[in-house]
This record gives sequence, C-alpha cells and structure tokens, in this order.
Amino acid sequence: IFFKICICQYIPAISLKPIKNLEKKMALRKKSKTNLGPSKQHNKKEARRASKLAQKKSFQALLADANLELERQAGTKEASIPTPVAAADESPEHTEPQSGDGGHLFTDAAAQAWLRSEEKVTAWLNQYNFKELLQQGQGIVHIQNFFPESVAESILRRIEGVPQASYEAASSEKYDSVEHRFSLAEMDNDDFLLDISKVLWRMMPSTLPNFSIGRYSKNDHISPHDDKVLEQYTRKEYQEKMGKYLGCDPKDVPLTKALKTNHEIDFSREVALVYYLNKDWKTDFGGLFIDLEADKPYLPEFNNLVAFTVPRMHGVTPVVSKSKSNPRKRYSIFGWWLVEGRLYDDEDDIYGEKASSLAKKAGGKQKKTQRKH
Repeated sequence: IFFKICICQYIPAISLKPIKNLEKKMALRKKSKTNLGPSKQHNKKEARRASKLAQKKSFQALLADANLELERQAGTKEASIPTPVAAADESPEHTEPQSGDGGHLFTDAAAQAWLRSEEKVTAWLNQYNFKELLQQGQGIVHIQNFFPESVAESILRRIEGVPQASYEAASSEKYDSVEHRFSLAEMDNDDFLLDISKVLWRMMPSTLPNFSIGRYSKNDHISPHDDKVLEQYTRKEYQEKMGKYLGCDPKDVPLTKALKTNHEIDFSREVALVYYLNKDWKTDFGGLFIDLEADKPYLPEFNNLVAFTVPRMHGVTPVVSKSKSNPRKRYSIFGWWLVEGRLYDDEDDIYGEKASSLAKKAGGKQKKTQRKH
C-alpha cells in the first residue's frame, strides 16, 4: 500500500515536469520570435510589395485626374524640353508637296537622306546630352518636337503604311501576367525603319538597341509595371543585330569575353523610350502614358519623346475609340537601350512572373517577353 501511495503521489509530478519545462521553452521561443520581428529579407519584400501596391492604387486614381492635370499643363508652361529650332541645313530640303503619292515618295526620300547624313544627324544629336537630361529630370525626360518636322511626317507615313501581317499581338495571355494588350512590329527588317533605329541608338551608342513599333487600338492598354526584365542574346544574335547598326559583316562585330562563348548572355534594360506619332490626340482618346513615380500623365502627342531609366513604375491607359467608322489608332516607336550584365533581379516585379519561365511557356526566349509601351 505504501508503495502504491508513493507511485500515485510522485510519478505524475515527475512525468509532468519535462512537459511543463517544454511548455516554458515553447513560450519563451514564441516570445523571442515576436520580439525579433520579421527577417530583413521578409521585411524588404513586404516593403517593396506595399510600395508597388500603393503605386497601383495611385495609377487608378490618376485615371480620374488625368483630364484635370493635362488641362492645367495646357494653361501653364509645361516642364518639358522642346527641341531647339534646327538650322535650315540640318533638315531635309523643303519642297512643296506634289499631288498623289509621288510627292510623298520625294519627301520620304529626302527624310531618309537626312537620317543617313552623318553631318546632319551629328549636329542634331549634339543638341542633347541624353544622360544629363535624365539626371536633371530625376530619371525621366520629355522632349517635344524631337525630330525635324519633315522627318517626323515621313516616319508617321511609313509606320501607318506597315501592313497588318507585320504586326504581332502582344497580350498578357501570350507573354506574362502584367495585364496588357496592343500590337507590335519589328523595325530591323525595313531599311527606312532601321535608319530611324540607328539614329535613336546613337543617343546611347555603347548599348544594344531593341526598338519596335507599337500600335494601340480600342481598349488596348498596359497595367502598372517597371520594365525590369532581363533579355538574353547568343553571340550569333548579338552579332547579327549589331552588324545592321554598325553597317558591317556580323563576324566583324567586336565581342566581349562573355559574348565569345556560345552561351546566352543576360542584357539589362538601362533606359526605355517611347516616341509618339499621333496628331491632334486628345485626352479623351485615352492611351495616356502615366508616370506613377511622379504622378504625372503624358499625352502621346505627335513628334514627342518620353525616356526614362529602368526600373520606373508606369502604365498606359486604355485607348478609347469614339468613331466606329474610322477608329483612331495610337502609334509609337518604343524600346530600350540594353547593357550587358544584370543591373537588377527581374524576379522582384510582383506584377509579373519570372521572364524565363514565361518565355518557355510561350515557346520563346526572355527577349520575347514583356515588350510593352
């Protein structure tokens, strides 16, 4: 009996002691975790997510305020950079347009001659210190009357004449999860369009250019995104592209050590550009470029250029077509100046999945993803 009393009295106390100690340890551990707070990595991701979600809400608010802002800009001197008036010998010779297509062919030939003139293009480029303008504008620059007017007119005619078969539909269903819809066409396979690309490339000649034509129809748009995507090129692809811009045999294009290998090399988008070609475009047509970091809308007006450093949060509002018989289309030349290597990690964009995995699903490479503006 004495033995049973001892067992009943002491064994529970002995068996419960480690359990109570474990409970105390668990409580202390829980308390210590609470006191320590989230890890630096988690904290950084949450801060970035909160910031971008706030910018996304800001984008929606800007849609309602865009009309008021642009009306205010129209009544005051806008903080953009107008092109200095070009000297008479810097633009194509002025000739009265003739009737029919013959007049256009003549002026387009004069425009192409200007685009291919080393002397005239160099004098025109000297008006801009592009990187300095970006620095002064805190990462974004807006240039009005960008090309000489007669050259801009020829560019518009040429782009309006690009056949439908040359356009490729770009949408979030095909490329990535950043909601967008518009059409694009390549520029490197047409002599006149390639000449335009060459002039644009010369604004940042130490880069790899990637420019396309953008065409927006009714309801076409792009949701907020930051253009932070890595593009990949093989040695052959790089040499073929740069051979066109340098005017030499692809085999003679100089290569870096990385490009001499047979691997795909990462290129980062350093600066983005959008060159607009829309005459008499009004706010209620939509298609506004929204700079989310400055909360400022830009009208996609004829012969205006907007350029910005990547990454930068922005979007394009849906195009509104009020005419069923003759709907307006929004035209632009858009793209990026690329530099070899990784300037950022493209996995950080919460509005899209990693470009490489999306490209595999689409049956292409990274450089075929997220081509938007």
